[in-house]
Amino acid sequence: MALPNYFSWRYSGVLPRAFHQRNCDSCSTAAALYCCSCVLCISQQENGQRARPQLFSVQEPVNRIPEVFGGLEAPDLNGCHGIPTRLAFRYIRQFQCARRADMPYQGRRTGAHPPLNRPRLFIDNYVSYQEEGVHVDADHWPDAIVEIVPMGGGDTVTDVINCHPIVGKAVVGDELVGDENFINRTPNMHPNMHLEVGIHALLMVGYGTSADGVEFFECLNSWGPEWGDHGFCLVERSSFLKFYYPVNPRVEGIPFIYPLYV
Repeated sequence: MALPNYFSWRYSGVLPRAFHQRNCDSCSTAAALYCCSCVLCISQQENGQRARPQLFSVQEPVNRIPEVFGGLEAPDLNGCHGIPTRLAFRYIRQFQCARRADMPYQGRRTGAHPPLNRPRLFIDNYVSYQEEGVHVDADHWPDAIVEIVPMGGGDTVTDVINCHPIVGKAVVGDELVGDENFINRTPNMHPNMHLEVGIHALLMVGYGTSADGVEFFECLNSWGPEWGDHGFCLVERSSFLKFYYPVNPRVEGIPFIYPLYV
């Protein structure tokens, strides 16, 4: 059944394959890097290049963000404790990020460092949309572009999604709405999360309105392709509090020649 007011990047060819964060609480890092991949791919295609999404290393920020920003070590979560999305983007902006092929994902924090003299992902900055009423501490957002939007993002967020996917932070739990792929609180929490309600980052790839009038965002989750609808789900718009996307992602160190992804 066709959904009214529906838009999605899902079948556009710009999305990376569904990622599985495994036992590591790395959803924000994965969503941030996947968003960079999508924005970069769309930019390349708009410039006439035959581009596909590249894959960047979730492992590098998982390893290094606790080192460079501090206070995020968590042995009970394999060393990966809820890295905020803003720190994931801030890390990429300040330190760049390796490709996944150069530093593969291990599902836990390790002592490895990224290889030298290899191509890296760069961004100029990142944009953060904060819901009205959410306290914004300027010290947490050095040099970032921060704007206030209505609950659920309003037209601002859907206008951005028309241009490219973005990262959304949602309040999630285990309540189902409608069928197994339409939710306002994410079902089937990862068994190793031990959480019933929390904040979860997803890559927002589309939006629409259900047949019974519920507004939603279509999202790519980070719990693997076997979860939900091949890794995708529909999340009620009112669940989202914050939104992010990168400014001018690019890879430096290699020319833009198809195919760049691994």
